[in-house]
Amino acid sequence: MGNKDKWISGYIKILSVFSTWGKSDYFCRTFFFHHEFPIFAIMRSIQKIILFILLLTFTVSGVAQTGGLKNTEMLINLAESYRNIDPDSAILYGKIALEECSQSGNKELMARSQRSLGITYFYQGEFNRSLECLDSGLVLYQISGNQKGIANCLNTKALVYQKWAEYDSSLRLLEQSLHIRESLDDKEDIAISYLNLGNTYFYKSNFVSALNYYFKAVVSYQELGLKTDMADVYINIGVVYKQLENYEKAITYLNFAERIYNENNAQMGLSRVYSNKAEIYNFDLNRYDEALDLYQKALKIKKQFNNPSEIALMYNNIGTVYGNMAQYGAAFEMFEKSRKIYQQGGDIAGLIMVDYNMGKVK
Repeated sequence: MGNKDKWISGYIKILSVFSTWGKSDYFCRTFFFHHEFPIFAIMRSIQKIILFILLLTFTVSGVAQTGGLKNTEMLINLAESYRNIDPDSAILYGKIALEECSQSGNKELMARSQRSLGITYFYQGEFNRSLECLDSGLVLYQISGNQKGIANCLNTKALVYQKWAEYDSSLRLLEQSLHIRESLDDKEDIAISYLNLGNTYFYKSNFVSALNYYFKAVVSYQELGLKTDMADVYINIGVVYKQLENYEKAITYLNFAERIYNENNAQMGLSRVYSNKAEIYNFDLNRYDEALDLYQKALKIKKQFNNPSEIALMYNNIGTVYGNMAQYGAAFEMFEKSRKIYQQGGDIAGLIMVDYNMGKVK
């Protein structure tokens, strides 16, 4: 490995350390509603400088083949680890990785880089850019004959069309992806395909087909021993039965999920169960005391994870229960708590929701 490759590897190792610190940065900033301590601002500045140096290094000339491939894989992994922590950095890492593997001519890594960047753009809501990267990755996987890569790109493209409410296009891509995954006997990916097909049929209000695929996903996850994934699907099944106004079955499947989450100490899963059950008790069965208890349980868990937007949502939901109970003072108190958090986070959709609910109480 030449000096240049050693420098690059050194820079990437430093960035790896920052990726670990970045996770702490995320939790601190969310807990304090985006107040950033000076040390984190300094870390972020250093990080940007290192990224800029790396980008210049890759732009000026290529890197040695062996060191370059290893560095590209490290950069892709870094980009993916930053995806939910610091999306801007994730995109920068992804672009640097793409630049490096483009210079090396390694089509497999180029395809992986394109798909990874496409997923990051997807999470950022930049769906056109996401689709552009996914299409590029798909072509490269087709050239190399990587069937798993092709199936993965088709699956992610389907999720983009799902976001655009182009459900027929989404279903077509998901079915193509499923066909490839079945030919590869990739059981976990097959289960994911079933889940995504179920979700898309749910969005189309085709609840029978949604249930069909959800139950297939449950069987697959059960065979794989993936209990919490199975519980996630049980929640979806419960939501379908709620839409069908079969509240007894909805609660039954939510209870299945709750039992699994309890066995695995999956707190965020439990919070989703509590929220969904509370919604049924609040809006469909008029069992307000039970709804209130469940929303408060969910709120307690959300606070443990310091997620302001979800805490705000729970306050809003508790406000609706008090409104339904004609306890208007308590309702407004909860709505104001929710509103304050949404204002601090600049969440316009959240503010609109709270204002609408406050208007109903008035």
